[in-house]
Amino acid sequence: MKIRRKSDKMGFFDKLFKKSSSTDQDILWLYIQCDHCGEKVTVRVNPRGDLVAESGETPSSCYTLHKEAMDDKCYRIIKIYIEFDANRRILKQEIQGGKFIEKN
Repeated sequence: MKIRRKSDKMGFFDKLFKKSSSTDQDILWLYIQCDHCGEKVTVRVNPRGDLVAESGETPSSCYTLHKEAMDDKCYRIIKIYIEFDANRRILKQEIQGGKFIEKN
């Protein structure tokens, strides 16, 4: 008969709710504004998990991001598409239903 310690039971929940290993300096923040209502939205992008590696469609882009955001006012979907190079620098960005803005 195996005796479980309290720490064994909590280990599962600790792993489940553990904070991400990425630091704030690894995170890319996007600032957008809804075209319909004007609500400003901050979008968090984790380059290590949110970017998709591309295989030769566009020679210059190595990673892409497809993200959808919704504001708290009119609840419309804002679609974001960004292409990155091998060093995860932005090459091209497109947005539908909103616009990119500077951080306030």
